[in-house]
Amino acid sequence: MYCALATLSLFALAVAAGPHHRRLDDHRRHYARMPLSGAYTTPPLPQNRYVETPTKRDECTHGDWNCAGSELERCNWGDWIVIQNCTGDNIVCSTQQDAVGCVWTWFVDSSTTSQDTRATLSATTSLVFDASSAVSASDVSATASDEPSGTTSTSSLYATATTTTTSDNDNQVDDGDDDDDCEDETLPSIPSTTSHDPTITSSTTFSISSAQETSQIGDGLWAGHKSQTTQWVGNGASTASITGPNASVSYAAATAGSTTAKSSSNSAPTLMSEWSAPHYVIYADSWLSTMPDVSELGYFNRFILAFWEATAGAVDDVQAWASWDTSYRNQVIEEYHDAGIAIMVAAFGSTDLPTTSGKDAKQVAQELASFVKAYNLDGVDIDYEDMSAMNSAQAVAWIVEFQKELRNLLPLPYIISHAPVAPWFTSANDYADGSYVSIHQQVGDTIDFYNVQFYNQGADQYVTCETLLTNSGSEWPSTSVFEINSYTGVPLDKIVIGKPLGANSASNGYMSASDLQVCVGEAKEKGWNAGIMFWQWSDEAPSVMATARGCA
Repeated sequence: MYCALATLSLFALAVAAGPHHRRLDDHRRHYARMPLSGAYTTPPLPQNRYVETPTKRDECTHGDWNCAGSELERCNWGDWIVIQNCTGDNIVCSTQQDAVGCVWTWFVDSSTTSQDTRATLSATTSLVFDASSAVSASDVSATASDEPSGTTSTSSLYATATTTTTSDNDNQVDDGDDDDDCEDETLPSIPSTTSHDPTITSSTTFSISSAQETSQIGDGLWAGHKSQTTQWVGNGASTASITGPNASVSYAAATAGSTTAKSSSNSAPTLMSEWSAPHYVIYADSWLSTMPDVSELGYFNRFILAFWEATAGAVDDVQAWASWDTSYRNQVIEEYHDAGIAIMVAAFGSTDLPTTSGKDAKQVAQELASFVKAYNLDGVDIDYEDMSAMNSAQAVAWIVEFQKELRNLLPLPYIISHAPVAPWFTSANDYADGSYVSIHQQVGDTIDFYNVQFYNQGADQYVTCETLLTNSGSEWPSTSVFEINSYTGVPLDKIVIGKPLGANSASNGYMSASDLQVCVGEAKEKGWNAGIMFWQWSDEAPSVMATARGCA
């Protein structure tokens, strides 16, 4: 009797503590019930993102960009915050008007490096800019001659932008807009804003002055909305939000949104404003005989081929991509880029266990980066699902080392996103090494956005607007969209809402497109604008995304 009771007790403990079983016939069976006892202490909650915004400080103008050596900085209520370290061959820090961020050297106009000016951008089109100006790291030390007496500042060119809505330009495609241009995005003949020439176009004007103050970079520019900017006055702390006519946007750990992207012919990359949020993502894992035509992808701007595995290399649709002729791939790349669509590869998936199988993190990153470059892809999505490693506190160190090496090999303009399950952001002490809370703290500034999987975590999880957006409940606390933002500091424009395309695409977590549309609308009203992800591509995908976005 004693042996029987002991056996039953051990079995009960194993069931309670162990991970959910995953079906091996589906690449994306995502379950995260793996609590552990451990010494991991949750980080302190950041200050309320709804605090009143503070008065502008004298140290720098809120929203300005600056390059300090190779570090890209942004002014956050008087304090310079490091956003990104620009490293890599031919990569420099720039805040130039048409190329803010870590960009290729040939996008920087060295003739402007010695000027001490600020630029005001007035855009009457739907083009989206994430402010601007400036120069290579070696040239940002020009000292202002018109600063107030008693102060000396080191500055580079700055630019602020004001976007205004006009009634006669709604036919232009703007990846940054959400609802205003839904109908237009179905027209592949009208290209998205895939490139910005530094010269002035007929619909965009620039004016340069040496004024001490210019209009601020408002919520419209940061979140991709078309709106008029506002001035901010109030009292608060360094982590705050900016409220404007269309959105309230968190600036916690914010990153630059305007980057560049490779061209399909290995020539100089094209500046791709649509690489910034919102991200409308679709994965493809069922075997493709050809890539979907751009006319079918009017409501998407990220197409992710699955999978590249550390243990097997290219499989499924990644294998299909690699098998096609170079001429066909280049044709697809050109057409997709003209439509503002990035082509990415998803790494790992549920059947690949890189950490448990003993793969070296740096070597895997090197092999993956080589594949991306060899097949001219725009970036990678890290769909890490080595549940055993995450359970045993081995995953975080492996992912951090892997991500550092991968970003070093794939600097901007390459896209690197991650696809964690939502519970990996929990505030509970379920993971001894902190799971993705710790990963974001260590390398989050090198991750462009997260395709958060709000599904396969329980029948009642993330299926209402409340549990999806503001209160995930006690099962996985602090894992709704706005709780992830407030607890971990992940910017709202990095938290992409991931859902199964159909009820049969996942075990649970499915929401109809119309129900999801309601939640998306509520999230936008609160300042979120990261985008939507669906698993996975089918003939119904265009109509589902159109409805979820409010375009149908």
